[in-house]
Amino acid sequence: MRETEEHAYPAAEFHISGLTILASQTIEADSLRLDEPADTWEVKGTGGVLPMGVPLTSNWAELRRTYGPAIVGPEFDDVWVMFCKFPKLYLYLNADRETVIPFDDRAVTRIPGNSRIVRIIVSLSPFGRSGCAGLEDSPH
Repeated sequence: MRETEEHAYPAAEFHISGLTILASQTIEADSLRLDEPADTWEVKGTGGVLPMGVPLTSNWAELRRTYGPAIVGPEFDDVWVMFCKFPKLYLYLNADRETVIPFDDRAVTRIPGNSRIVRIIVSLSPFGRSGCAGLEDSPH
């Protein structure tokens, strides 16, 4: 099961090269529907590589320099970022939520440069993409 603050979703767990991967379905059920694909992937660990060859061990300053414009959001006690280049990829950082508040268009500048990824969510449904309107052309 992949557990969130609000729900538990059926999932299959994989361990590959220092990564723990949960492939889940966003359905309210006790088990996976084997005839349907996973729609959400959660990844934890440091043994992988992000798009464009970026190591999972990269810090926030390196991620921002490589990927460009992003939006930041709160999720309970966590801080996540979604780079406009990758609207289905959500990186949860070990940044202190209180340091980033308020969650506005300047929040990306308040994330400490040495913050690291603690987990990744890849969702088939992009959320928050509209928050990128106008950011693609702005300096970061």
